[in-house]
Amino acid sequence: MDIGTRERKYTNLSVENMLKQQMHGEIKPAKPRQHKPANRPAMHDFQFYQTSRINELFDKEDQLKIQRTEFMDTKPKEEKKDDLTEDELAEKKAREEEEEARFALSSEELEERERLLSEGYSNWSKKDFQAFLKACERYGRKNVLEIAKEVEGKELEEVQRYSATFWANVPSLTDQERIIKKIEQGESKIARRDEIQRAVQKKFQKYSNPWMEMKIAYGPNKGKGFNEEEDRYLICLTHQLGYGRWDEMKWEIRKSWEFRFDWFIKSRLPTELNRRVDTLVRLIEKENEQEEIKEKESRKKKRSSDASERGGKAQRS
Repeated sequence: MDIGTRERKYTNLSVENMLKQQMHGEIKPAKPRQHKPANRPAMHDFQFYQTSRINELFDKEDQLKIQRTEFMDTKPKEEKKDDLTEDELAEKKAREEEEEARFALSSEELEERERLLSEGYSNWSKKDFQAFLKACERYGRKNVLEIAKEVEGKELEEVQRYSATFWANVPSLTDQERIIKKIEQGESKIARRDEIQRAVQKKFQKYSNPWMEMKIAYGPNKGKGFNEEEDRYLICLTHQLGYGRWDEMKWEIRKSWEFRFDWFIKSRLPTELNRRVDTLVRLIEKENEQEEIKEKESRKKKRSSDASERGGKAQRS
Protein backbone atom coordinates (compact mmCIF):
# COMPACT_ATOMS: atom_id res chain seq x y z
CA MET A 1 0.00 0.00 0.00
CA ASP A 2 1.55 3.34 -1.06
CA ILE A 3 1.54 6.53 1.08
CA GLY A 4 -1.29 8.21 -0.85
CA THR A 5 -3.58 5.23 -0.43
CA ARG A 6 -2.81 5.08 3.31
CA GLU A 7 -3.60 8.84 3.82
CA ARG A 8 -6.93 8.51 1.94
CA LYS A 9 -7.86 5.51 4.09
CA TYR A 10 -7.14 7.42 7.33
CA THR A 11 -9.07 10.48 6.11
CA ASN A 12 -12.10 8.33 5.24
CA LEU A 13 -11.97 6.69 8.68
CA SER A 14 -11.78 10.11 10.44
CA VAL A 15 -14.79 11.42 8.53
CA GLU A 16 -16.70 8.21 9.24
CA ASN A 17 -15.90 8.45 12.97
CA MET A 18 -17.04 12.09 13.12
CA LEU A 19 -20.34 11.19 11.46
CA LYS A 20 -20.90 8.35 13.94
CA GLN A 21 -20.13 10.68 16.92
CA GLN A 22 -22.47 13.32 15.58
CA MET A 23 -25.28 10.76 15.16
CA HIS A 24 -24.88 9.62 18.76
CA GLY A 25 -24.70 13.18 20.12
CA GLU A 26 -21.08 12.93 21.19
CA ILE A 27 -20.02 16.08 19.35
CA LYS A 28 -21.21 19.16 21.26
CA PRO A 29 -22.60 22.11 19.32
CA ALA A 30 -20.39 25.17 19.01
CA LYS A 31 -20.65 27.61 21.92
CA PRO A 32 -22.35 30.93 21.22
CA ARG A 33 -20.05 33.89 20.79
CA GLN A 34 -19.15 35.72 24.02
CA HIS A 35 -18.81 39.49 24.24
CA LYS A 36 -15.82 41.09 25.95
CA PRO A 37 -16.85 43.30 28.90
CA ALA A 38 -15.76 46.92 28.81
CA ASN A 39 -12.41 47.63 30.45
CA ARG A 40 -13.28 49.56 33.61
CA PRO A 41 -10.64 51.55 35.52
CA ALA A 42 -10.00 50.85 39.20
CA MET A 43 -11.98 53.46 41.14
CA HIS A 44 -11.06 53.74 44.83
CA ASP A 45 -13.23 55.75 47.19
CA PHE A 46 -10.38 58.17 48.01
CA GLN A 47 -10.16 59.08 44.30
CA PHE A 48 -13.69 60.51 44.50
CA TYR A 49 -15.18 59.31 41.23
CA GLN A 50 -18.93 59.46 40.67
CA THR A 51 -18.78 55.68 40.77
CA SER A 52 -22.51 55.00 40.63
CA ARG A 53 -23.12 56.89 37.36
CA ILE A 54 -19.89 55.67 35.75
CA ASN A 55 -20.73 52.03 36.50
CA GLU A 56 -24.25 52.61 35.22
CA LEU A 57 -22.86 53.68 31.84
CA PHE A 58 -20.41 50.74 31.72
CA ASP A 59 -23.24 48.33 32.61
CA LYS A 60 -25.36 49.75 29.82
CA GLU A 61 -22.51 49.33 27.36
CA ASP A 62 -22.02 45.67 28.41
CA GLN A 63 -25.75 44.99 28.05
CA LEU A 64 -25.77 46.50 24.56
CA LYS A 65 -22.83 44.26 23.61
CA ILE A 66 -24.76 41.19 24.80
CA GLN A 67 -27.77 42.26 22.73
CA ARG A 68 -25.53 42.77 19.69
CA THR A 69 -23.99 39.30 20.12
CA GLU A 70 -27.44 37.72 20.35
CA PHE A 71 -28.58 39.69 17.32
CA MET A 72 -25.57 38.58 15.24
CA ASP A 73 -26.11 34.94 16.23
CA THR A 74 -29.71 35.00 14.93
CA LYS A 75 -29.04 37.20 11.93
CA PRO A 76 -29.31 35.34 8.56
CA LYS A 77 -26.16 35.10 6.50
CA GLU A 78 -25.81 37.74 3.84
CA GLU A 79 -24.40 37.42 0.34
CA LYS A 80 -20.70 38.00 -0.19
CA LYS A 81 -19.66 41.52 -1.13
CA ASP A 82 -18.39 40.33 -4.48
CA ASP A 83 -21.95 39.28 -5.40
CA LEU A 84 -23.53 42.68 -4.51
CA THR A 85 -24.09 45.71 -6.69
CA GLU A 86 -22.88 49.18 -5.65
CA ASP A 87 -26.36 50.16 -4.46
CA GLU A 88 -26.65 46.96 -2.45
CA LEU A 89 -23.20 47.56 -0.93
CA ALA A 90 -24.20 51.10 0.08
CA GLU A 91 -27.44 49.79 1.55
CA LYS A 92 -25.50 47.07 3.42
CA LYS A 93 -23.02 49.63 4.82
CA ALA A 94 -25.84 51.94 6.00
CA ARG A 95 -27.56 48.99 7.66
CA GLU A 96 -24.36 47.97 9.47
CA GLU A 97 -23.81 51.54 10.70
CA GLU A 98 -27.37 51.65 11.98
CA GLU A 99 -26.85 48.33 13.79
CA GLU A 100 -23.58 49.60 15.27
CA ALA A 101 -25.29 52.72 16.61
CA ARG A 102 -28.21 50.67 17.90
CA PHE A 103 -25.95 48.52 20.06
CA ALA A 104 -23.59 51.24 21.37
CA LEU A 105 -23.68 54.16 23.80
CA SER A 106 -24.72 57.47 22.34
CA SER A 107 -22.11 60.18 21.77
CA GLU A 108 -23.61 62.15 24.69
CA GLU A 109 -23.24 59.16 27.00
CA LEU A 110 -19.65 58.55 25.90
CA GLU A 111 -18.79 62.22 26.48
CA GLU A 112 -20.44 62.12 29.91
CA ARG A 113 -18.46 59.04 30.91
CA GLU A 114 -15.18 60.57 29.77
CA ARG A 115 -15.96 63.76 31.68
CA LEU A 116 -16.81 61.86 34.88
CA LEU A 117 -13.63 59.78 34.60
CA SER A 118 -11.54 62.94 34.14
CA GLU A 119 -13.06 64.47 37.29
CA GLY A 120 -11.73 61.66 39.51
CA TYR A 121 -8.25 61.78 41.06
CA SER A 122 -6.81 58.87 39.08
CA ASN A 123 -3.21 59.93 39.80
CA TRP A 124 -3.71 59.76 43.59
CA SER A 125 -2.46 56.43 44.93
CA LYS A 126 -3.12 54.84 48.31
CA LYS A 127 0.33 56.06 49.38
CA ASP A 128 -0.56 59.65 48.44
CA PHE A 129 -3.84 59.37 50.34
CA GLN A 130 -2.14 58.06 53.50
CA ALA A 131 0.47 60.84 53.32
CA PHE A 132 -2.34 63.41 53.01
CA LEU A 133 -4.15 62.01 56.07
CA LYS A 134 -1.01 61.93 58.24
CA ALA A 135 -0.19 65.51 57.23
CA CYS A 136 -3.73 66.59 58.18
CA GLU A 137 -3.21 65.01 61.61
CA ARG A 138 0.19 66.68 62.03
CA TYR A 139 -0.61 70.18 60.77
CA GLY A 140 -4.42 70.46 60.85
CA ARG A 141 -6.82 70.40 57.92
CA LYS A 142 -6.43 74.12 57.13
CA ASN A 143 -2.64 74.17 56.84
CA VAL A 144 -2.59 73.05 53.20
CA LEU A 145 0.84 74.58 52.60
CA GLU A 146 2.49 72.18 55.06
CA ILE A 147 0.26 69.29 53.97
CA ALA A 148 1.41 69.71 50.36
CA LYS A 149 5.05 69.33 51.44
CA GLU A 150 4.26 65.86 52.83
CA VAL A 151 2.62 64.51 49.64
CA GLU A 152 5.44 63.66 47.24
CA GLY A 153 5.04 64.56 43.60
CA LYS A 154 2.04 66.85 44.11
CA GLU A 155 2.01 70.61 43.55
CA LEU A 156 0.37 72.96 46.04
CA GLU A 157 -2.54 73.76 43.69
CA GLU A 158 -3.28 70.06 43.19
CA VAL A 159 -3.27 69.38 46.94
CA GLN A 160 -5.54 72.39 47.47
CA ARG A 161 -8.06 70.99 44.96
CA TYR A 162 -7.85 67.51 46.49
CA SER A 163 -8.27 68.88 50.03
CA ALA A 164 -11.41 70.80 49.03
CA THR A 165 -12.84 67.68 47.37
CA PHE A 166 -11.87 65.50 50.33
CA TRP A 167 -13.67 67.62 52.93
CA ALA A 168 -16.72 68.05 50.71
CA ASN A 169 -17.02 64.28 50.15
CA VAL A 170 -15.49 62.73 53.28
CA PRO A 171 -18.83 61.07 54.29
CA SER A 172 -18.54 58.88 51.19
CA LEU A 173 -15.35 57.20 52.47
CA THR A 174 -15.81 53.69 53.84
CA ASP A 175 -13.67 54.43 56.92
CA GLN A 176 -14.69 58.04 57.39
CA GLU A 177 -15.39 57.87 61.15
CA ARG A 178 -11.90 56.59 61.99
CA ILE A 179 -10.27 59.06 59.58
CA ILE A 180 -12.09 62.07 61.01
CA LYS A 181 -11.43 60.96 64.58
CA LYS A 182 -7.67 60.73 64.00
CA ILE A 183 -7.52 64.13 62.29
CA GLU A 184 -9.54 65.75 65.08
CA GLN A 185 -7.24 64.19 67.68
CA GLY A 186 -4.26 65.64 65.83
CA GLU A 187 -5.92 69.05 65.68
CA SER A 188 -6.62 68.89 69.42
CA LYS A 189 -2.90 68.33 70.02
CA ILE A 190 -2.11 71.32 67.80
CA ALA A 191 -4.61 73.49 69.72
CA ARG A 192 -3.12 72.37 73.03
CA ARG A 193 0.40 73.08 71.79
CA ASP A 194 -0.68 76.60 70.78
CA GLU A 195 -2.21 77.15 74.24
CA ILE A 196 1.04 76.10 75.88
CA GLN A 197 3.06 78.35 73.61
CA ARG A 198 0.84 81.33 74.47
CA ALA A 199 1.16 80.62 78.20
CA VAL A 200 4.96 80.38 77.94
CA GLN A 201 5.05 83.54 75.82
CA LYS A 202 3.09 85.45 78.45
CA LYS A 203 5.45 84.23 81.17
CA PHE A 204 8.49 85.06 79.05
CA GLN A 205 7.35 88.65 78.43
CA LYS A 206 7.21 89.46 82.14
CA TYR A 207 11.00 89.71 82.35
CA SER A 208 13.60 91.83 80.60
CA ASN A 209 16.07 88.92 80.79
CA PRO A 210 14.02 85.71 81.27
CA TRP A 211 17.05 83.42 80.96
CA MET A 212 18.40 84.92 84.19
CA GLU A 213 15.43 86.51 85.98
CA MET A 214 12.46 84.19 85.47
CA LYS A 215 10.86 82.89 88.65
CA ILE A 216 8.77 79.74 88.83
CA ALA A 217 5.74 79.81 91.17
CA TYR A 218 6.21 76.28 92.53
CA GLY A 219 3.92 76.56 95.53
CA PRO A 220 4.17 73.64 97.98
CA ASN A 221 4.95 71.08 95.21
CA LYS A 222 8.36 71.95 93.83
CA GLY A 223 9.31 68.32 93.32
CA LYS A 224 12.73 66.73 93.38
CA GLY A 225 15.53 66.48 90.87
CA PHE A 226 15.39 69.66 88.77
CA ASN A 227 16.48 72.94 90.34
CA GLU A 228 15.14 76.40 89.48
CA GLU A 229 18.02 77.24 87.13
CA GLU A 230 17.35 74.06 85.12
CA ASP A 231 13.59 74.69 85.08
CA ARG A 232 14.09 78.28 83.92
CA TYR A 233 16.31 77.04 81.09
CA LEU A 234 13.71 74.44 80.03
CA ILE A 235 10.97 77.08 79.83
CA CYS A 236 13.18 79.45 77.86
CA LEU A 237 14.11 76.65 75.46
CA THR A 238 10.43 75.81 75.03
CA HIS A 239 9.81 79.43 74.10
CA GLN A 240 12.74 79.43 71.70
CA LEU A 241 12.30 76.03 70.00
CA GLY A 242 8.57 75.50 70.38
CA TYR A 243 6.73 72.96 72.49
CA GLY A 244 7.38 69.34 71.58
CA ARG A 245 10.93 69.62 70.19
CA TRP A 246 12.36 67.30 72.84
CA ASP A 247 15.29 65.87 70.87
CA GLU A 248 16.42 69.36 69.90
CA MET A 249 16.01 70.47 73.50
CA LYS A 250 18.25 67.65 74.72
CA TRP A 251 20.89 68.62 72.18
CA GLU A 252 20.77 72.29 73.24
CA ILE A 253 21.22 71.25 76.89
CA ARG A 254 24.18 68.99 76.10
CA LYS A 255 26.05 71.77 74.27
CA SER A 256 25.15 74.52 76.79
CA TRP A 257 28.16 75.83 78.72
CA GLU A 258 25.95 76.60 81.76
CA PHE A 259 25.40 72.88 82.34
CA ARG A 260 28.75 71.48 81.23
CA PHE A 261 29.24 70.00 84.73
CA ASP A 262 25.53 69.29 85.44
CA TRP A 263 25.32 65.58 84.74
CA PHE A 264 21.73 65.34 85.99
CA ILE A 265 20.11 67.50 83.33
CA LYS A 266 22.56 66.44 80.61
CA SER A 267 21.58 62.79 81.13
CA ARG A 268 17.80 63.34 81.00
CA LEU A 269 15.97 61.53 78.20
CA PRO A 270 13.66 63.46 75.83
CA THR A 271 10.64 61.82 77.50
CA GLU A 272 11.83 63.05 80.91
CA LEU A 273 12.28 66.57 79.56
CA ASN A 274 8.75 66.34 78.15
CA ARG A 275 7.29 65.39 81.53
CA ARG A 276 9.18 68.14 83.35
CA VAL A 277 8.12 70.83 80.88
CA ASP A 278 4.50 69.67 81.17
CA THR A 279 4.72 70.06 84.95
CA LEU A 280 6.19 73.54 84.61
CA VAL A 281 3.58 74.54 82.03
CA ARG A 282 0.77 73.59 84.42
CA LEU A 283 2.37 75.80 87.08
CA ILE A 284 2.68 78.68 84.62
CA GLU A 285 -0.92 78.29 83.42
CA LYS A 286 -2.12 78.31 87.02
CA GLU A 287 -0.06 81.42 87.70
CA ASN A 288 -1.40 83.14 84.58
CA GLU A 289 -4.96 82.21 85.51
CA GLN A 290 -4.60 83.66 89.00
CA GLU A 291 -3.18 86.86 87.55
CA GLU A 292 -6.08 87.13 85.10
CA ILE A 293 -8.56 86.72 87.98
CA LYS A 294 -6.78 89.52 89.92
CA GLU A 295 -6.79 91.74 86.83
CA LYS A 296 -10.54 91.18 86.31
CA GLU A 297 -11.25 91.98 89.97
CA SER A 298 -9.07 95.08 89.75
CA ARG A 299 -10.88 96.31 86.62
CA LYS A 300 -14.22 95.59 88.26
CA LYS A 301 -13.27 97.62 91.34
CA LYS A 302 -11.99 100.43 89.14
CA ARG A 303 -15.26 100.55 87.15
CA SER A 304 -17.22 100.54 90.40
CA SER A 305 -15.02 103.33 91.82
CA ASP A 306 -15.36 105.39 88.63
CA ALA A 307 -19.14 104.94 88.68
CA SER A 308 -19.30 106.09 92.34
CA GLU A 309 -17.13 109.08 91.53
CA ARG A 310 -19.36 110.09 88.62
CA GLY A 311 -22.43 109.71 90.84
CA GLY A 312 -20.91 111.94 93.48
CA LYS A 313 -20.07 114.62 90.95
CA ALA A 314 -23.62 114.50 89.59
CA GLN A 315 -25.08 115.03 93.09
CA ARG A 316 -22.78 117.97 93.82
CA SER A 317 -23.69 119.61 90.54
